[in-house]
Amino acid sequence: MFADWEYSSITPCYQQGDNRGNENEKQDQCPSLRGPIGVILRSVDTIVEGHHDALLVIETFFIALFTLTLWRSTEKLWKAAADQLEHAETEAASTEFNRKVQYDQISEQIEILRRSTEAAEGAARASSDQAQFAREEFLYTQRPKMRLKHFWLSNDNIWNEKPIIVSFWCVNTGTSNATGQQIGLRHFVVDKNERLPIDPDIPTLVQIGGIPLTPGLNWQFPNIDTKTILTRGQADDIWRGKCDLYFIGYISYFDGAGRMRITGFCRKLKVPEKDWGDIRKCRFQVEKDPDYEYED
Repeated sequence: MFADWEYSSITPCYQQGDNRGNENEKQDQCPSLRGPIGVILRSVDTIVEGHHDALLVIETFFIALFTLTLWRSTEKLWKAAADQLEHAETEAASTEFNRKVQYDQISEQIEILRRSTEAAEGAARASSDQAQFAREEFLYTQRPKMRLKHFWLSNDNIWNEKPIIVSFWCVNTGTSNATGQQIGLRHFVVDKNERLPIDPDIPTLVQIGGIPLTPGLNWQFPNIDTKTILTRGQADDIWRGKCDLYFIGYISYFDGAGRMRITGFCRKLKVPEKDWGDIRKCRFQVEKDPDYEYED
């Protein structure tokens, strides 16, 4: 390379003139070859011409060395890029792992909250059931009890095919309020030596309509038409003591727990042997028949 440069640098000096004479003539024709620079250039040219192959070896060595250095730099760059990629993949894997750990932790917390909620709901239901049981037990022991207190004839004459009109009072003898619903009533005329027939079909005569009745207070029902008219034969048999006149009925009501309760009653007309025609001396008495006189 150096020789090529050197020759290219002094070649124009050889192109001056037509004759290519000896070295002295060349020196005379090229002023650039005179002086110290010329001496140096001639010396270098002599060395290059004498060691051309060695210089080529050196040049090749330096080219190989440069190539090796370039390869090492490229390898280092590639390794740095690979390390960077591996670090990025490690970071990504670490991020994914952390995200999965966080997801698992959140899922576990949600499951714990769900179980806690279910446990709380179960405890609340158990408390509610216990409270309901305690309330029902209280209402069962502290309940209303309706009783027919008074029952009497309201009209003066029931014998001459006149309708029977009655009045009665009820009382709550329990320890909690009752909510009245209905009152039913019917009559039987039964021979003296016979028992009351079993016939629970009792028509409703009074609709109470949910009126509340506190314990100890009377419920008054005056002048209730029983829809009953005695025939002359029935009236004669009752006068003569051959038959008895019964009134059976019921009182329905709700207790504090909303349970329907029924009080049944049975009353028999007691006619005095004397003054049997005087209605004011006739009384209804309790007939303790378990089929009709009861409390639910």
